[in-house]
Amino acid sequence: MMQTHVTKTVSSCFAALRQLHSVWRSVSDPVLQTFVMALVLTKVDYGSATSAGLPAVQLDRLQLVLNTAA
Repeated sequence: MMQTHVTKTVSSCFAALRQLHSVWRSVSDPVLQTFVMALVLTKVDYGSATSAGLPAVQLDRLQLVLNTAA
């Protein structure tokens, strides 16, 4: 069950990052940071309380999203 949640979260976050990549030159850095916070980090943060005890493979996938967003 949590594997499905992580998969959907990672997928939707990378979709948002791909959309942001297409406009990153058109917006200022503070605006881009706000978009990343609103569209990516909130999704990862939403499930952070339940991520305790997840296998390392699943945590690594979520970490990859955070590293890419940074």
